[in-house]
Amino acid sequence: MCYLACVLAAGTLSGFPTIEPILVNNEIFAELCYDRALPLGCEDQMKQLGTLYTISLGCSVSAMFIAGLFYDKMGPKNIAIFGAIGAACGFVMIWASLLRFELHWMIYIALPLTDTMGFFNSFALMGFLWHYPRYQGTIMGISNSSYQISAIMSLVVVAMTESGLAFSSVCLIFAGLCLVSAALSFSAPSLYEFHTEAKKMLGAPIVYEPVHLSLKSSLLVMAKKPLENAMFLAYCLTNYIAVVYYVSQYDLMTTVMFDDETSAMLANIFAVVYVILGCALSPFLGRLMDFTGFKMFLVLLQISTIAFVSTMFIRNVVVNLIAVGLAIIYLSAFMTFVAKWAVIYAPAELLGTYFGIMFGLIGLLQLIFNSFVVPAIVDKYWPEPVLPLSAFYWIDGVLFAAGIVSGVSLSVRLLPSLASFLDRLALSVSLLYCRGQVKLRDIFLSFSLSLALARSLSLSLSLSLS
Repeated sequence: MCYLACVLAAGTLSGFPTIEPILVNNEIFAELCYDRALPLGCEDQMKQLGTLYTISLGCSVSAMFIAGLFYDKMGPKNIAIFGAIGAACGFVMIWASLLRFELHWMIYIALPLTDTMGFFNSFALMGFLWHYPRYQGTIMGISNSSYQISAIMSLVVVAMTESGLAFSSVCLIFAGLCLVSAALSFSAPSLYEFHTEAKKMLGAPIVYEPVHLSLKSSLLVMAKKPLENAMFLAYCLTNYIAVVYYVSQYDLMTTVMFDDETSAMLANIFAVVYVILGCALSPFLGRLMDFTGFKMFLVLLQISTIAFVSTMFIRNVVVNLIAVGLAIIYLSAFMTFVAKWAVIYAPAELLGTYFGIMFGLIGLLQLIFNSFVVPAIVDKYWPEPVLPLSAFYWIDGVLFAAGIVSGVSLSVRLLPSLASFLDRLALSVSLLYCRGQVKLRDIFLSFSLSLALARSLSLSLSLSLS
């Protein structure tokens, strides 16, 4: 029941590209075209819709910290009910914005509100973390899946409109489903129940603090493990930004790498696979984390990231689809990965705030990078109308290089037994290169240097803080 509640109030922001044509056909911001006697879908209208998406994404990312605070103070049940009712209000506002041109401004509030409240609602499943401590990764994966399913909900919206139902009526139907979600959310654990189960498992007292002290307390908890938290943030930030950039620019990359027919086919496959595989993989990857343990899961995630970097720019359709699958694996595991880190290092009463700080900071920096930093870099170094493949290679390549170094550093820090193995591997590859016995020189040398640099960084930081 709790999972169904989270699904019904999931929102539609992650499926925005799917519903964007519906917004165009329903004349959202169409006045920008009519004023210049242009048809629907004109450049000004599309830019305004792009701005709407950016604002909505920024609000959702910023709200993650607030959601964490609310979770710690309200509990899973109350935040789920609050989120479902808020999502219902958002859908009603979208309906209202369709009534007249003068009300289009409401969608600037409605779309961010709908998705943000859907994210609040998805926290309900996190209330079962200490009921089933051996399955925490699975629970986090299921919770992540319930939020990702908003992309599938956007396909439902398209199907309903294509069957002849007005988009305004679809919005009211979804508002009703959100109210059903609010009723089902009463099945989620209360704050008292969550803390009681955590106390049983951890054997530690629960310290209740006012809202204004939660942030300070969470930062003090982070300060107890400054090196680990810094490495973790660096690893998550670089890899997450790189993968998100790859996904957001996938259509453009394929047009540069392949002919028009092949790139169109890959774009269509990507849209379907991203929605379906993303939702299905999250619970599986969470279960894998439970089985292998967090530290070994980090190593496996690093291996998949290196495999992704090795395949993402190869001009072969099959290899390109493998790269897409690896990118989806990372994105499906990411939120579960960050949540598990918070469970490991944060006390139960600060779990939401700790997670909100981590994820909110990563998301906010990713938004700044994709919205401002990348356009500035592109305008300066690649001003031509069509971006060359080298632009994508350098932007993602630098980020992934930093991600591999920080990831290996974190792995070595958490798994000391891995250090001697990496030392021997880096030394062996370097010697083979010097003797001319390695043919794929660039790949092996770059990899060995990354390992050596990661090991050196880990040792120097460890010695400086010991």
